[in-house]
Amino acid sequence: MSSSVLLIDDDPTASLIARHVLERQGYEVVVARDGREGLELALARSFDAIITDMVMPGMDGCAFCERLLAERPGLEAPILVITSAPETWRLEPGRFVFVDKPLSPARLVERLAESLA
Repeated sequence: MSSSVLLIDDDPTASLIARHVLERQGYEVVVARDGREGLELALARSFDAIITDMVMPGMDGCAFCERLLAERPGLEAPILVITSAPETWRLEPGRFVFVDKPLSPARLVERLAESLA
């Protein structure tokens, strides 16, 4: 059985590339176009991992992470955060896996596999 991944990114091209790369590696990928849609999906079902961009209109990745963990405090799924400046976000140290921008598909797959191991 493949691992399920929630991918949240408002950039359609980045989402398409990441989804394609992850699906080729055998992951089941569900895409959300923004933090609000991602939160709805993450609360409606369980995912083995969550990948979110940080800079998005409306609910950014930081607000998404805070709301998700407030609603599901025992969540064990790794949360990978795609950002160019991880030090600027107010996220709990050690809880998140940061993936640098510009995003390398190979690096994303590597970080995801490490997080799920």
